[in-house]
Amino acid sequence: MTIKTGVYAIRNKITGAVYIGSTSHNFRIRFKTHRKLLRRNRHDNIYLQRAWNKYGEESFEFFIVESMAASPDIIVKAEQRWIDYYRQSTEIDCYNLRPEASSSKGIKRSLEWIGKLIARNKKLFPGFIGPDGQEYRNIVNLKDFCRDHGLNYGDMHEVSSGNRRHHKGWRRIDNPQQIIQYRGQLRRFTAPGGQVFQTTDFVAFCQDHGLDHSAMVEVAKGRRNHHKGWKVENPDL
Repeated sequence: MTIKTGVYAIRNKITGAVYIGSTSHNFRIRFKTHRKLLRRNRHDNIYLQRAWNKYGEESFEFFIVESMAASPDIIVKAEQRWIDYYRQSTEIDCYNLRPEASSSKGIKRSLEWIGKLIARNKKLFPGFIGPDGQEYRNIVNLKDFCRDHGLNYGDMHEVSSGNRRHHKGWRRIDNPQQIIQYRGQLRRFTAPGGQVFQTTDFVAFCQDHGLDHSAMVEVAKGRRNHHKGWKVENPDL
């Protein structure tokens, strides 16, 4: 019977550096999980992730260091032995952040690492308006969204953060709560038929005329020429 548990390594074939891990379930599944996280740039080990991004997937190999049919505690002790071996080596670098196997003790988290963790936990992006006027809301994975629409992730992140007005015609959908700032201000709008309306209650006006709040904010800010044919006089440029 093939033993599927024990200690494994992920080795950088270019530099020789290794990452040591262990599993009490299944090597194949554990390798698959690592690859999935690394390919999505979401691996917990920032050093391994940086190396993966720099050298490419083809520069890494996954292999079994020590297979053993034992209890999880025994397997972790074996992992610790191999981590100690590589961390003490003067010839081979070790990607492992943890001085102790299966423990966070001793890890010093950088501000960059903390920032990435916070960013990773932000599940939803408000959304974007495409060049054709179509709206895309509540985007969970911005990288996947950019890949699907042929957009640059960095540029779209700037748009989402408000640091850039648009990318290839794509603009950010403002948070509907921002519309409240227009309450009490006199605004004049021109309907598709040419009629002129003025209001001091922006929210109620949009509701009464079946208009999208976010889209009308874009019009009021001068980021969009019109919404459903409605235009605004003296937009906030």
